[in-house]
Amino acid sequence: MAIDDVPDPKPSVVQSGKSDHSGRFAAIFVILALLIIGEIYSFTRFSSLRSDLQSQQTLLNKRMSAELSNKIQDLQNANAQSLDELRSELDSTITQMSKSQKTALARAHYAGYLVKKLEREQNQNAQELRQALAQKADQQQVGSLTQDVSSTKTDLASTKKTMDTLAKDLGMARSNLGTLIATNHQDIVALQKLGQRDYFEFSLDQNQKKTVAGISLDLRHTSTRHHTYNVDMFYNDMKITRKNLAIDQPIFFAPKYTHQFYEMVVYQIAPHRVVGYISTPKGALQEMASSQTQPAQTQAAQ
Repeated sequence: MAIDDVPDPKPSVVQSGKSDHSGRFAAIFVILALLIIGEIYSFTRFSSLRSDLQSQQTLLNKRMSAELSNKIQDLQNANAQSLDELRSELDSTITQMSKSQKTALARAHYAGYLVKKLEREQNQNAQELRQALAQKADQQQVGSLTQDVSSTKTDLASTKKTMDTLAKDLGMARSNLGTLIATNHQDIVALQKLGQRDYFEFSLDQNQKKTVAGISLDLRHTSTRHHTYNVDMFYNDMKITRKNLAIDQPIFFAPKYTHQFYEMVVYQIAPHRVVGYISTPKGALQEMASSQTQPAQTQAAQ
């Protein structure tokens, strides 16, 4: 072989270097592409996570707001209930205080009534004594009259003491006219045993007319909050309307055919219903019945 025919190795070396550079560029490109894809995936994932976090936070805020609203509502309801209970206790306390004040006032009125009655009786006895002294000059008769007046004063004092002791023992208040005020069925039984007056208990429903002890009653309204009631009373051929009557408040009236007073007391007030009694002088109903039959007998005789 000739020397000129030997192949030159340099061109093959240059081609191998170009191939290496192309491979490196391809590898770098792939790496960059993978990095870009990774960044895009990371950004997308981050956005998705942020969106999920915002959704969960919104849901949590709504849930907390709802629970807070429920707790506030429960607290308001509890406060309202407590306020209502306090208001009820206050109303009850005021009612009890009013009841005690009425009892004390009734006792004070009765004490004043007794004092005035004793003063009138003493003045009357003194006047009678002066008249008797003017008519009788005999010293023995004067001494007898003086002794009678002293005895009368002693009897009055004893009667007053007995009445006060009886009222204290029974634990009842007295009205302005001196009657004991019953506040339950047991009190009425105790008063009936005394035998001083006749007692007629009743229970009266609203708008249902009832006759008690010869008196027609028609309940018109009740208020359990204020412990009052309205009632129409029919006697002496008249209709008498009484409004805003308090519990345990005595009502005095005088029917015809009798010169003495009747007394009505209501000691229990319920919705549309009251319970109480009417007290009359001893034998007043018999007196009323006989007074009503006498005109009829007179007309029949004519």
